[in-house]
Amino acid sequence: MLIMSIAASVMTNLRTLARGCSFAVKTAHRGERAQSLVELALVLPILVFTLAAVLDISLAFYSYAGVGNAVRQGVRYGTMWNNCNNDSGIRNYTVASSSPPAVLINDASHIVISAVQSLSNATAVPSGACTTGNFLTVEARYDYAAASPLITFIAPNGVIPFVISSSSIVD
Repeated sequence: MLIMSIAASVMTNLRTLARGCSFAVKTAHRGERAQSLVELALVLPILVFTLAAVLDISLAFYSYAGVGNAVRQGVRYGTMWNNCNNDSGIRNYTVASSSPPAVLINDASHIVISAVQSLSNATAVPSGACTTGNFLTVEARYDYAAASPLITFIAPNGVIPFVISSSSIVD
């Protein structure tokens, strides 16, 4: 019964449309069009700045992920094939693994490499004395320079500092 009533209603509407009945379209008066234009002019800059901020924050997260991947690659390089004593090699590999827009700076202040005896023994291992079973850590510091002016309200001078570290046991 329900299907029959729906079908009858649809047929009635189709017959009405076939007879040339048209729907009334409301046209905007001149004052209403000007009001819409003023509203657009007021809202559009806010939308554009918000979109720019969202894109900038997205690019910051993308950079963060790229630096994190580079640091993990540096730790992987340092823990395998007896490379844990080669600090410059680990730094070079970490920098080579970073991808734009997050390009790391290859120096000891931006990429810090450290080793400890083990997880239970946090005694620092001197540089060049790392052996199998030690715990190697690579830490990278990266400053993301924001392009959007709205980011300056969140971060001072529009720079978002990242400090990312990764650790693993030397094989």
